[in-house]
Amino acid sequence: HFNLPAALFRIDACCARPFSVGVARSQIAVPVLNPKRILVAEDDPAVGLLIEAVLSAEGYQVVLAADGEEAVRNYREAGPFELAMLDIHMIRLDGCTALKQIRAGHPGACALVLSGRPVEDAGAPPDWARGFDGFLPKPFTAPDLLRAVSQLLERQLRSRTASNAAGCGHKPVGPLARDALPG
Repeated sequence: HFNLPAALFRIDACCARPFSVGVARSQIAVPVLNPKRILVAEDDPAVGLLIEAVLSAEGYQVVLAADGEEAVRNYREAGPFELAMLDIHMIRLDGCTALKQIRAGHPGACALVLSGRPVEDAGAPPDWARGFDGFLPKPFTAPDLLRAVSQLLERQLRSRTASNAAGCGHKPVGPLARDALPG
């Protein structure tokens, strides 16, 4: 078995496809049935592609958006998604406004905010992250990203299994309360 960095290979919905490594498919990954769909809105193309590579390598199906307007359009046309990951500062439409518009049509949409803005208390999400189900400060590592995604998706699954409720179905503590989106 090989332990390759996520950037070297990609797992598509139906089969594993190595980028430029001469390793047979069976040595890299097993096909994933019914992959979780994640919308990633990130205006830095390099960061978006890295997020896509890491998540795809774990079997997630990723749809990239270059800004908030494209994220809203993708959610309306190709959604719903199990998770929307939104950068807080994007051109044309910021993450908070994009989330409001997404939730106008999909009130239970589960969302993770990404931001490079400084955080006063490393353990607590900032006030501007209100309304999101989770917060991931930049810079982050691949394990940080995967942990944040899996925790939100596990909460969402537990909630839907227990009560068939929409969204992530948890009550975030403090500044992450769903009804507290700014503006």
